[in-house]
Amino acid sequence: MRVPTFENLLQHFRSARGLYLLGAGASAGLAPIGHELYRRLALDWWRNGRGFPPDIGVHISLVERVIESQSNCPEEEIIGRSIRPGTPRFPFAEMLQRLPNGRAQLQAMRELTEEHYKNRLTDNYRVFRTFYPSVILNYNLDGLASLECGNWHRVIDIHGTIDPWFGSPGVEKLIAHELDVSFPTDGLILCEPEGGRELILRRRLAAAASTSPNFVAVIGYSFAKRSGSYDDYVSFEWFAERFRGFEGYVYVLDPSPEELQSAVAGALGSRRVFGVRAWWNVLSHAFCLHLCGRGLGRSIYATHEMLLSVYGAGCAFSSAPS
Repeated sequence: MRVPTFENLLQHFRSARGLYLLGAGASAGLAPIGHELYRRLALDWWRNGRGFPPDIGVHISLVERVIESQSNCPEEEIIGRSIRPGTPRFPFAEMLQRLPNGRAQLQAMRELTEEHYKNRLTDNYRVFRTFYPSVILNYNLDGLASLECGNWHRVIDIHGTIDPWFGSPGVEKLIAHELDVSFPTDGLILCEPEGGRELILRRRLAAAASTSPNFVAVIGYSFAKRSGSYDDYVSFEWFAERFRGFEGYVYVLDPSPEELQSAVAGALGSRRVFGVRAWWNVLSHAFCLHLCGRGLGRSIYATHEMLLSVYGAGCAFSSAPS
């Protein structure tokens, strides 16, 4: 079968009950994603960390990922300017080894909730208010799905939600003045494999097991695939078991959906899994423009491509322009 057009997709979302799985891509432009988050944590520690503390005995998963992905950060980006030939190498990788666990965790929580603290409405989530009342499995910790969609859809925060207070200026000051401070992460699954909190997770997934959607849409979510396996393997196994033989359509919306589309189709044994190439922050705005009659006669695809070429993939739109 042919991949549905964006018009078909919007009509389906507006006319039928669905199950939406939202990953970091759903908050694109609002919260740092993956490598971008790790880069921010690494550079903040380099620029604002107070010297070299003693070696950290055991790194939490978050710090391990910062070290793994950022130890080879280009030196031009570390200092923000070109490097003269012969300049001694900066001890960036060595300093990352001393990134305190508590500081990294607190900084990540601040980065992920800063937008929630601002309480700014965005089309990323505003568009869900135009969809048929459905169930949203939200894998983001920023709480934006519940904030903007919770009065219309049933939102289940699968990995928990960070208190919006962590996005406040006071937390930024706390990080700047404290070498290492930690807070309880009650039920949060933050940059770690799901298995460590499987009991809490299965309770949350059980709340979604009874839903009977007409379709499933996986938006900006890869089940946290890294190095050939899924960090969110509990969720992937649950999804495969719950929807094996599902007769409705499954849409995988992502800038590069092919790999996950193939994995989901194989796990479900379904030929109705469609990969839809789209940046959700851009597509959601294109949907809003067309719904309010500002599509200027273009197809939604043409509007998506125009917005992408003009603003890029990292922009979040707070409202349709007048």
